[in-house]
Amino acid sequence: MEGPNKGGYWPSWSANRFSPEDIDTSFLTHVYFAFLSPNEPTFQFEIDGPTDKLLRRFTTSLNRRNPLVKTLLSIGGGKSDKIMFARMASSQGSRRSCIHYIIQVARKYYFDGLDFDWEYPQT
Repeated sequence: MEGPNKGGYWPSWSANRFSPEDIDTSFLTHVYFAFLSPNEPTFQFEIDGPTDKLLRRFTTSLNRRNPLVKTLLSIGGGKSDKIMFARMASSQGSRRSCIHYIIQVARKYYFDGLDFDWEYPQT
């Protein structure tokens, strides 16, 4: 029987002080890249050059260090636009569009899974 899952969020905004290579994966089974958010009205992700490099470094360095650790892409977070998430969730078409783009990003950067972090939904 395997032990319990142990996960932690890596705050991408701290990359200058605490890089993905600094994460000690020996204590973790799952590491979450925090955070990306889609844009309205298409719910696509605008990933600039530095973010592209950071996403690649995150999955590559963690998998190189510990191939068993699972990397997850966290969408949203506490500072994300709650109204945007409500609009996204309001129709089947917008949900489908957002899911499509999330999967594209997750596959492009070799994430093992997703974490949809919509905090405090009200509608």
